[in-house]
Amino acid sequence: MIKINVAILLLFCHFFIACKTKEGVENPENKTEQGVKKEIDVAKSLKEKTALIKTINAYTVNSLADGVREINLKYTNNKNQQMAIFLFEVNLKNKNIAIKPLMPNGGKSYGRQSVPVMMEKNVFEGYQILGATNGDFFDSVTGEPRGLVYINGEAIRPVILTGWAFFAIDKNGYPLISGSSLYSQYSASLLHALGGRQILVTGGQEIKQTDVTIEPRTGIGYTSDDIVYMLVADGREENYSNGLSFAEMGSLMKALDVKEAINIDGGGSSTFVVNTDKITVKNKPSDGTPRQVANGWAICVKK
Repeated sequence: MIKINVAILLLFCHFFIACKTKEGVENPENKTEQGVKKEIDVAKSLKEKTALIKTINAYTVNSLADGVREINLKYTNNKNQQMAIFLFEVNLKNKNIAIKPLMPNGGKSYGRQSVPVMMEKNVFEGYQILGATNGDFFDSVTGEPRGLVYINGEAIRPVILTGWAFFAIDKNGYPLISGSSLYSQYSASLLHALGGRQILVTGGQEIKQTDVTIEPRTGIGYTSDDIVYMLVADGREENYSNGLSFAEMGSLMKALDVKEAINIDGGGSSTFVVNTDKITVKNKPSDGTPRQVANGWAICVKK
């Protein structure tokens, strides 16, 4: 009788532990060191949560540092066209990681410089630049950005056009996206900010877009867990990559569980650059070479 009771007790304990592990209560693999969800399979999420992808043709993921991934995806879309997109996934809960603005020659003056050159010219004390994209729209003659420029809390250009938007890092290190109507509410809290235009996702919902043009695109957004996604889509080359509409970019962002996202400068400006052994342009800018732009966003890690 005692042997039977012991056997029943052992069986119950085994069942209880197994159930807890299945639910993720005792399974440490369900969390990262920062206590957030495991890194998602981006290709799977985009294919399953949008109607945009017919076939995935190539998918690579590279870890640039703890909390930063470079993601490259080539696919055939739902119109049987070729697409190539590039993403940075940046976990801002990791306090060794920061997102900072790039400016021509690392200064505060307006001008134009390609993203790879800006990565060489901008020096952030105590940090290494891992990668970068282009930033705001700009005047093609003077290089003056169309939107906000905040660097280290200083308002270099505190001007935002009605109906436009911006991406920022606030003084507590959190990402922020807003439109012109709320700029005055947030202005005192901005550490870094650059402008953008179309709001693609807000409150976790896609925004209806009236402009249906297909172009190379650059967008930026973030999740409720402070994961920032920077997305570059190549275009204007039929056999390689056609480009995205604003609505399509919004759908891709929403599939990544982004709660806020905006479109920033695209077309020939769209540039995706990685700095590992050397500074390397990973996308194919439609101008043939990286365009000289007004500013950019750099992903940095503490040295």
